[in-house]
Amino acid sequence: MILVAAHVLSTNYRESMPRAIIYAPNTDKKINPADDLGADGLRRLGVDHQLRVNVGPPPASLSVWIIEPTIQQETRDTAPRGTILVLHGIQDQKTSMLRTAKSLAARGYRAVLVDSRAHGRSSGQWVTYGAIESRDLVQLLDALQQQQLLVKPVGAFGVSLGGASAIMLAGIDSRVRAVVAVASFATMHDEVFHYARRFFPEWWLSDDFIGRAIAKAGREAGFNPRDASPLQAIAKTDAHVLLIHGRADKKISYHDSEVLHAASHDHSELVLLDHEDHDSISRDPNGMVALRSQEWFDEWLAGR
Repeated sequence: MILVAAHVLSTNYRESMPRAIIYAPNTDKKINPADDLGADGLRRLGVDHQLRVNVGPPPASLSVWIIEPTIQQETRDTAPRGTILVLHGIQDQKTSMLRTAKSLAARGYRAVLVDSRAHGRSSGQWVTYGAIESRDLVQLLDALQQQQLLVKPVGAFGVSLGGASAIMLAGIDSRVRAVVAVASFATMHDEVFHYARRFFPEWWLSDDFIGRAIAKAGREAGFNPRDASPLQAIAKTDAHVLLIHGRADKKISYHDSEVLHAASHDHSELVLLDHEDHDSISRDPNGMVALRSQEWFDEWLAGR
C-alpha cells in the first residue's frame, strides 16, 4: 500500500502494481534468528523475554518480545492483570511500539510485542492486510498458552495494519475480549483503491485495472483480498472495540472507523481526534491515545 505510488510510476507499472500492493520490508530477504538482539540489548530496551514462534501456512517465524507488568507499589503485586498484544503498522516494526507496551505494563498487563510477518525481525514474504496476519496471531496465542505465558483475559492494541489485524483476530478467536484499533482501515479492497486514487486519476488507472491488480496480488500471496476485512470481523466478534482515528488522516480516512463503528454499535466506541493525521496519531504527542486505551482495557479486561 505505501509503495504503490513508487512502483506504479515505473515503466512496467502494469506488471509491478500487484507486487507493490503486497510488498513488505522483508520481501525476498532471509532473516537469521542468530542476529536477534542478545540479552544486553534486550535489557537496555526494557524487554523481559524474547521468543520465536513459527506460524503458517505460508510459513513464517515471528519475532516476539514480552514486557512483564511493573510492580504495583501499593500491593507489591506483579501478577499480570491480563495479556495484551501490541501490533505495529505496515512498513514498521515492534520497536516503534515499545512506549505503548511499557505504558500497558505499567498498568499491570503483560505486553506482547510482535513483528508482523515480513516485518522487523520476522520472516515471511508478503503483507496480506490482516488476512494471514490474524491467523498468525491465533497461533501466537496458542504458543503463549502452551508456554504458560498467556494470562487471560486477552486484549490487542494495534495501529493501522496492526489495528486491522487486531480486529480480525477478535473475529476468529474468542479469547480476545478487548481491542483498541488506531487508524484502522475497514477493508483492504477499499483502502487500496483509496490509496491509488490519491496519486492517479481514473483515466490513468481504471477501476477495473486496480481491481484486477488486487486479485492478482491475492493469488500471488495466497489469500483472498475479500477476507482482509476488519468490517466483516467486527460484526462477528463480541469483543469490545475502541476505534481511534484522526480527522486529518489522509492515508486512511477517519470514515473507515466510522464505518467500522456503524457495524458494531453495541460493542464499539469511536473517538475522533481533531488535527491528528496518520503519523501524528501513532506518535500520540499529547498522550490521548494512551490514556483512552488504558481506560478501555481497564474497563473491559481488568474490570471483568
